[in-house]
Amino acid sequence: MEEESTVGWIGISIQIFGLLLLIPGGVLLYLRSIEDAERRRAAGEVNYTPYTGRDIARVLREEPDEADLPRLRRLAVTLKSRRPAALLLGAATVSQLGGLVFQAGRPRLVFAVLCVVLIGGQALHIERNARIAQRFLQAHPDDPTR
Repeated sequence: MEEESTVGWIGISIQIFGLLLLIPGGVLLYLRSIEDAERRRAAGEVNYTPYTGRDIARVLREEPDEADLPRLRRLAVTLKSRRPAALLLGAATVSQLGGLVFQAGRPRLVFAVLCVVLIGGQALHIERNARIAQRFLQAHPDDPTR
């Protein structure tokens, strides 16, 4: 009985840790979204829809045209600013795993595995795009003379 109680507290602790990660992740995502919106607004790209899916990685890996460089830099900065979203998704995944420890059972296991695969996969996708964007920005730094 005491072993079940200890496992239950471990599960609750993991869930609380996951939920606590949501706070800084949410604040960072909000602040970076505001900064990104202001940057796009200043560039005149209010209704601009960035590339989606695999296009992002392809566009940022190719050698850009000089005319597209400012827009692609803003896209790369936007992708980097989305890293807190990966933290939010990771926190939700950790919370689900804590729930699995706290309340083991087949339905909870299936739900936790689905969350890890779907939500965790999205977190990895966001992080991958942020790293591609970081490499693009390092390869094509902003020219301060313009």
